[in-house]
Amino acid sequence: YFTELKEIEIRNERMNQVNVMDPYVGKYFSVDFIRRQVLKQTDVEIKEIDEQIADEMDATLFRAAQNPLAARKNWIAGTLQTAGQLHIDAGAVAALRDGKSLLPIGVTNVSGSFERGDCVAITLANGAAVALGISSYSSTEAAALIGLKTSEIEAVLGYPARAALVHRNDMAV
Repeated sequence: YFTELKEIEIRNERMNQVNVMDPYVGKYFSVDFIRRQVLKQTDVEIKEIDEQIADEMDATLFRAAQNPLAARKNWIAGTLQTAGQLHIDAGAVAALRDGKSLLPIGVTNVSGSFERGDCVAITLANGAAVALGISSYSSTEAAALIGLKTSEIEAVLGYPARAALVHRNDMAV
């Protein structure tokens, strides 16, 4: 067991050294130097690793159709059922359209019963949909935060909390 831990520690130190030296490869150090002197790879290991890399390059690669954040927003918009609503004012609408998070100061009313992590509809007072998002607070907590500045959240809830009711990464506008 001790031998394995020591080998892992040595490998980690070598990889850290490679990371430090990486910007200088091709300028002051060759790849071959790094592999032989820093990583301490033998000729046999170098050949095996090169063959494995070549085999992996021949494998089929499936690239994501979109970046993970866009996929998350599509998941929010297309599959989640809403558990409640956060009604917002015109200033909040403008902020959301500019890619900002929904802060309590822009919320005018909370309806429905939801928990932290539930999907909520973000609407105007007349019910017109603006966005869907995953709430950082329960409906009870959100109702207590209506119209508050971010700096006032901790005093109301009694614990340090998130600034946004719905973070921009958890929202599909």
